[in-house]
Amino acid sequence: MSQISIHRDLTKHFLDRLHKHIVEGINLGEIAEIPPRDTVEMIMACLLAELTCGAWSFDVKEEEFMRICQGAYRKTKKTFDGFEKKRKSEWYN
Repeated sequence: MSQISIHRDLTKHFLDRLHKHIVEGINLGEIAEIPPRDTVEMIMACLLAELTCGAWSFDVKEEEFMRICQGAYRKTKKTFDGFEKKRKSEWYN
């Protein structure tokens, strides 16, 4: 098994588990009648705290950390904007 396929498999495994926990958190927030935005903000705060701990552990400087976060945000936003545009064009056609 190549290094690339191992990396891809581990990434998929991690993303699947993370997604499952986020969905469970949102569902628990609904059961507890916590406003969805509050639940999402709580989840984001926890995830960002973990990311920050990881960055600190590997001595990633603040500027580099912010550049990485900004790049990830922009890439994800571009992807979701593309999904939204496609969905709207299919809906109107």
